Amino acid sequence: MVNENTTFFKKGDFNHNNADNITKSLKDNSFFKAQHKVKIKDVEIGNIDDLENVINEEKAKVLNDPELTTKFNEIDKALNANNELRNFRSYVENNQEIIKEFVDLENFKKKLILNYIASHKSEYDVFAKLYSETKTRRNEITIEAKK
Repeated sequence: MVNENTTFFKKGDFNHNNADNITKSLKDNSFFKAQHKVKIKDVEIGNIDDLENVINEEKAKVLNDPELTTKFNEIDKALNANNELRNFRSYVENNQEIIKEFVDLENFKKKLILNYIASHKSEYDVFAKLYSETKTRRNEITIEAKK
């Protein structure tokens, strides 16, 4: 969740998930109970409630629509399920142009496959040549196997 409305989150570097993880760690390790403080931008924060409020205010700058917030929270939970999905989230944050491809997944899969083949053209050419050269022998084996 990063856009131009937030001064706290930074695309590709520090998102709401990072902020939530840090908040949880500070809370779990009694950081504020030990009278420590954190400084975010120019704001000094001395307790967990204030930190959570700052993070929630920043989230609110990004998401003002309650329905959108609910959907976001569902997606957010799913994207935090494991490290691979967190990496995927980071990739999408840094390559937002890919989002439009998700509308037509079948076409996107075709593009990925064709791109992969194009980037491995020499290997593909070797495979295609071997496939063509062995066609007669494969047919003979198939006929023999059916006997």
